[in-house]
Amino acid sequence: MHRLRLLLLGTLGSLAVALSGCSAPALLPVDDLTARLGQHNRVLTPPGDGPFPAVLLLHTCYGNLGHVDVWAERLRSHGYVAVVVNSMQARGLDGHFDRLSVCAGRTLRSPDRARDIHVSIERLRHSGKVDEQRIGIIGFSHGGWTALDFVGGGRQGVSEDLAVDGLTRVKSVVVVYPYCGEEAVRGLAAWPRDLRMLMLLAGGDTTVGTAKCESLARTQRSRGHALEVHIYPGAEHGYDIEPALIFGYDRRYDESAARDTQERILAFLEGTLAPPIMHERAASGGSTHVQNSDRGMR
Repeated sequence: MHRLRLLLLGTLGSLAVALSGCSAPALLPVDDLTARLGQHNRVLTPPGDGPFPAVLLLHTCYGNLGHVDVWAERLRSHGYVAVVVNSMQARGLDGHFDRLSVCAGRTLRSPDRARDIHVSIERLRHSGKVDEQRIGIIGFSHGGWTALDFVGGGRQGVSEDLAVDGLTRVKSVVVVYPYCGEEAVRGLAAWPRDLRMLMLLAGGDTTVGTAKCESLARTQRSRGHALEVHIYPGAEHGYDIEPALIFGYDRRYDESAARDTQERILAFLEGTLAPPIMHERAASGGSTHVQNSDRGMR
């Protein structure tokens, strides 16, 4: 199994051609998608009555293999409702070749997956535990691509079926080594003015690169959008994923960059969503806030 996953990780480019004859499944009706996400999403809630800020976690094209679950536990401990949006299992995409098809862009492209964000936010609105005005997103790789498409107004197949546009509820977005082509850049002019974004890039990324993301960031910053960028020199795509969680990442994992990523994200969320627990820690001298002097491009 370990050898097979290593092989799969190294052959996405060549297999994209082999997968070219595959057709993406039709979009699920919103009611069906809502039911499926209700079954497969994982929601972690802090103790207490709330309302709490909430963060949606969007996994990579390899699906929910543990990476975002670790983040969900971490976020709950810091006072957030954490929602693991399980886009792939909700569509029955569980196998290795399913993952390859998603990674190659043949199945579950970002406009389809952006619908999951709207539906998941709609479910949160009825939970009674969430402050609807303090919702954030963290997307990794394919999940980051999805988050960018969502911010650009991706509402394919949901506009007539949901009462509230989820984008009006999202105030904070983090994208970690996202793909910044095609759907990610088509809606740049539609970005909300009150949205804040943190973009963390792998300087040695040979999977999606950084050039398009850096260009996107420059464009949006020139338009006055609040977008912070940090690049980890030499880090590879998936640098923050511990090898024990996803086989094949043993040569990619960068402990120092992973730790810094954790600190930057928590500090960014503290500044943009401000959960009450953070204020309590700050008042007692135990704030988890980390100074981020890296406001611009590197």
